[in-house]
Amino acid sequence: MSLDKIRLVSADLISAAIKRRAIARVLEKNGFLHLGKGGWLGFRGRDAVSGLSIEGSPSDTYISSFILPTFDELHFVGLSLGRRLVHCSHDSSAERECESAVAAYRSELLPIRSAADIVKYLDDSKKDGFYSIWTRYLCFLRNGHLEKAHTYLDEEHQSQLHASVLRRLPEIGPSVAKGDAVGVAHVLERWEEVSSLIFGKGEFSAGLSR
Repeated sequence: MSLDKIRLVSADLISAAIKRRAIARVLEKNGFLHLGKGGWLGFRGRDAVSGLSIEGSPSDTYISSFILPTFDELHFVGLSLGRRLVHCSHDSSAERECESAVAAYRSELLPIRSAADIVKYLDDSKKDGFYSIWTRYLCFLRNGHLEKAHTYLDEEHQSQLHASVLRRLPEIGPSVAKGDAVGVAHVLERWEEVSSLIFGKGEFSAGLSR
């Protein structure tokens, strides 16, 4: 790599780092709660957590949205149920980019508060992938629809699940098959305790209205 190329790459990296710090300051100013590793919490309720994330390659920055069920065993802020909202530019201000991202987040994800809301969002937005399947399953269970959940997670859907969630299925599957609502609730509560290490507990909103 030539010296000029190295200089250009270095300049891009520095510019991206500066941009990310500027975005973080704007999100904090707007009441979002920093979760670490680029995640910023906009809402925390009984069933759902959602917010924005600063992500991308070291030289290329995006502001993306996320929404997750509180009652899964989560160890990081996954973005698969959200989407990229803004591709940040060197020529645009962090304030303008954050304004656009927050407006999209407020419209698309902030109204989602319940497990039923999450399922409707997944259906309306036609989200696919293994985590959408797993989330629907958990949402059915959260609402006490054990038979519906058991029927939904058939062999075809199970075959699409990633190992990261398949290994949790034996913890809850037998209780679902037996119709043991208390046993299912205990598992979801235990998983929720793990997720609370990232997202905290209790109601939270970044001063945003529906």
